[in-house]
Amino acid sequence: MIEDLSDEQLRARDSVKWDLAEPGVLPAWVAETDYALDPHITAALQQALRDEVVGYPAPKPGLRLAEAFAGFAARNWGWETDPARVVLTGDVMAGVRLVLETLCEKAPVVVPTPAYPPFLDVAQLTGRRLVQVPLDADVPVAVLDLERIEAELAAGARTVILCN
Repeated sequence: MIEDLSDEQLRARDSVKWDLAEPGVLPAWVAETDYALDPHITAALQQALRDEVVGYPAPKPGLRLAEAFAGFAARNWGWETDPARVVLTGDVMAGVRLVLETLCEKAPVVVPTPAYPPFLDVAQLTGRRLVQVPLDADVPVAVLDLERIEAELAAGARTVILCN
């Protein structure tokens, strides 16, 4: 069961997301921090602290994370993924940076905005120029400016980072 928290409870947590937002402003990023922790996660964290496990754990032999991802991708998105090509990373932004540095041309990167704030930094961290393309807010439901994205790609951008 997901336990929703009040704005007052969230602002009392001492987190960047809620501390930097003015009262009355709803900071709309990293939504998983807006709920109470699942009791199973709390118990696992408490056990890890009792065991003094505070670093990044190495993948255990036999876990088959790559196979699990390939199965998830096939079931949910219809992707055919070779588990041997799955690369584990410590976090999402490390993975995005790795993809930019190894798979993408060294060319401008388009990021439709608003977006997760680190998406606005990662292009420049990899030596690429960031091109922000704001959503069209003049319609009832904000939509991607596909014409502008297409124009940026035609002008030399080679990567688009999407955030949902």
